[in-house]
Amino acid sequence: AVVGGMRDSSRRCSYPPGFTPVSRAPQGRIGLRLALCAALFISTAVAENQLTIEGVSDEKCRVVLDLGEPAGALQFTLLASAGAALNGVEAGQSIAGPGWIVAWNAISDREVRVVIMGRKAGTFTAGRYELLSWTMGSADGQATVAWADVVLADDLGKSLPIAATGFEWYRSLPQFSLLGNYPNPFNPSTVISFSLERRADVSLEVYDIVGRRLEVVFDRTMEGGTHQVPWTTAGKRLASGVYFIRLMVDGRSAVGKMNVVQ
Repeated sequence: AVVGGMRDSSRRCSYPPGFTPVSRAPQGRIGLRLALCAALFISTAVAENQLTIEGVSDEKCRVVLDLGEPAGALQFTLLASAGAALNGVEAGQSIAGPGWIVAWNAISDREVRVVIMGRKAGTFTAGRYELLSWTMGSADGQATVAWADVVLADDLGKSLPIAATGFEWYRSLPQFSLLGNYPNPFNPSTVISFSLERRADVSLEVYDIVGRRLEVVFDRTMEGGTHQVPWTTAGKRLASGVYFIRLMVDGRSAVGKMNVVQ
């Protein structure tokens, strides 16, 4: 048999009883014997090496390597889609010890090149490895991560087969509700209420009837729960009429109506 371009004299086909070597076999049995030899070669020579990206939580992701045979080194590049970012890249627990050489270079927010190898032969044994983790960033809560320049080699530098599966990421966006303001109508003060399912980036703005923004009441990260924000017209020289509240939560919005009476 031939394995990886080198002849392995220890690998031989085992023929069923009644079969003889090809050179002396009856014509009708040659194709069957060749098929048996090919099946034996494939089952013993092909190893399963797989790179996968997994979602650990809403924003945390990681690279996992399932190695079906010993290896010496691995390199790859992660590419996130436009508008996304690979934040806070760090080595996984599987390769955090002193026996490993791990290096990565953030070419940009969305491109990271990685090299991983054992410091001595035999370090990279068959098994499952958590290689890398990071926090996904994306304004619209979705992104794709693709692979480039994936190379797996043994301790002698010979290339090994490996498959890499791409990844589609979607953040589970928090639910929220704009509960309105009370009193309404009001003069000069009211309290605006809203609820958040969990921690989120929140902004609250006030607009007039023609769509002009009058004020950013706040813009910050807030914890989950029900929140009440006071607002007043004092010192703002606003006429009586209809005004709008716009609540923005992680890029999504809800609008409410306020009535000012002077």
